[in-house]
Amino acid sequence: MNQVTEVHRSNDRALSLLTHTEGVSELGRYLLTQQRKDVGAFKTPTLRDIELTGPYMHNGSQKTLLDVVRFYSNGGQPNSNLDERMRPLNLTDQEINDVVEFLRALTSDDVLRETQSARPQTRTSVPQ
Repeated sequence: MNQVTEVHRSNDRALSLLTHTEGVSELGRYLLTQQRKDVGAFKTPTLRDIELTGPYMHNGSQKTLLDVVRFYSNGGQPNSNLDERMRPLNLTDQEINDVVEFLRALTSDDVLRETQSARPQTRTSVPQ
């Protein structure tokens, strides 16, 4: 059993919230490159600065990171085509907040300051 398989089969709840094996080949990028070093390697999108990339989901339906985590905790949106293996995570409020804070921690303070200073100032009154 390779390291990827061992991680995916872990009983650690926190780790299991961050990983899955449904529909994922354990060979990873090896299937594309045929290079032994790529067995178990996967190309995944970055979470760096994710706090600044909303709205979220393919259709922009989730406005905040809190909305996203609640969406997944509740099992997504009801759909007759939803795979029966997809179930609600049933996270507690504390677990939801912990995941959101973890995601926010991936945002660089420098990037956050730069984006805040680059935003146009809104007017609070109509000019005379």
